[in-house]
Amino acid sequence: MAWSDQPLLTRDVAFTVAVYQRGGWRLDTDNMMKPVQDALTGVVWKDDRQVVDSRPVFMELDGEYYVAGISMVLASGFNTNQPFLYAKVCELPLRRSLP
Repeated sequence: MAWSDQPLLTRDVAFTVAVYQRGGWRLDTDNMMKPVQDALTGVVWKDDRQVVDSRPVFMELDGEYYVAGISMVLASGFNTNQPFLYAKVCELPLRRSLP
């Protein structure tokens, strides 16, 4: 929803999916990442082959955390006091050398 009026990204991207949950259960990484990545194809990026760096994150909602530089989208997830999923996408610079 937060991406709705942005143009499609055309360069390679880094993609993080964070699940904030309660109760200690965890989804399988493959089962969590792929549907979200597929749903963002054609909405955020043109082709899912642009995702060259992906990272799943699991966080327990029960606990105390310090969050620096929180976005309004992430803050709205915390304000629900319910489990939620947060996806972060960063367009990567063109690569000129090997890592």
